[in-house]
Amino acid sequence: MGGRYGSQMTSRLTSGHGSPESAGVLHPGLEDAEAEATLAEHRAWVAAGRPGAVSHEEAMAELLRGR
Repeated sequence: MGGRYGSQMTSRLTSGHGSPESAGVLHPGLEDAEAEATLAEHRAWVAAGRPGAVSHEEAMAELLRGR
């Protein structure tokens, strides 16, 4: 479901597959790497002239279409 913006939010269970014990486990190294990858992708998009960018009004119209 990346859509226009090209990325997805993901999560990973580390153990227990849904057990309450695994709910609070954080992996800062993985989060740092993911954040850096996201920032690099954004910088490349900006450097390319923001292809596919739409105004706030256009985005809201697209999001609210069909309601």
